[in-house]
Amino acid sequence: MLHLPNELFPAIAAELEFERDINALARTNWRFFSCLNHLLYLRNIQYSNNSALKWSAICGQERTAKKALDYGALW
Repeated sequence: MLHLPNELFPAIAAELEFERDINALARTNWRFFSCLNHLLYLRNIQYSNNSALKWSAICGQERTAKKALDYGALW
């Protein structure tokens, strides 16, 4: 997979059913993370009722909250 073009990683991730699976793939290495992190936020907003924003507010994770808001999360 390391020889695939970056443009294919979001297409591969889109076939995964759960956010946790995309997260596991994104955590494999820095290249995957940089290609898939935005997709995780967008999917969280669309399918998980902004749980990343809610979690970050409860846990004081300012950077995560800012990213979620930047991608369109609403409280």
